[in-house]
Amino acid sequence: MAQKSIETDAPLGFDKRHQKAFVDYDNGRPSVTRVESVRYNPQDNTSLVLCYPLTGRQHQIRAHLNHLNHPIANDVKYGGSTERVEVITAYHHTNTNTNTTNTNTAAAAAAAAASSKNRTSGGGGSNALASTDTDKNSLLSELEGYLDLQCPRCSWVVDALSDVIPVHQKPKVLSGIWLHSLRYEFPNLNRTFKATAPSWATELLTANDQLP
Repeated sequence: MAQKSIETDAPLGFDKRHQKAFVDYDNGRPSVTRVESVRYNPQDNTSLVLCYPLTGRQHQIRAHLNHLNHPIANDVKYGGSTERVEVITAYHHTNTNTNTTNTNTAAAAAAAAASSKNRTSGGGGSNALASTDTDKNSLLSELEGYLDLQCPRCSWVVDALSDVIPVHQKPKVLSGIWLHSLRYEFPNLNRTFKATAPSWATELLTANDQLP
């Protein structure tokens, strides 16, 4: 990004069918985002930036960065490049000596299973399966004790984690875009919450760079 700081007030609409925000000067809601450049990486022509959403529209940062011709590099939905997208296989564990399951895979399995359980039996919820245990067998035991295996989707999840479903038949999912919230402020509660920066951001920082 050539400019050190830039602000856009392009009003935004939201397409519910396609779950995508868009600039709408006729009927869009007032939306303001300030963007500050932190570090430019000439190796891949990307910039690390700080975004300050002064309003709270759905997908506001993603839509405004695209509007400024500086989309998040791996955000395909809003102008990013497919070449930068990392694709992982869902419901797949690595074949290591410890036989562990990727945490993201476990979360995806839990979310999908919980969604199916809610539709078929009306009980439980995603929190009931939000386990941080990445051991394959423990996750399977938890799922089998919770799910209604008469449900085709539930039984498919268990089969996928058990490797009854071959790898090539397991869905491919995106690992996530390069967007991360560093700070949440709740003025009415007089509370502020901070989070550490992700590795894709910290690897670009120097000793002179400071994040809020």
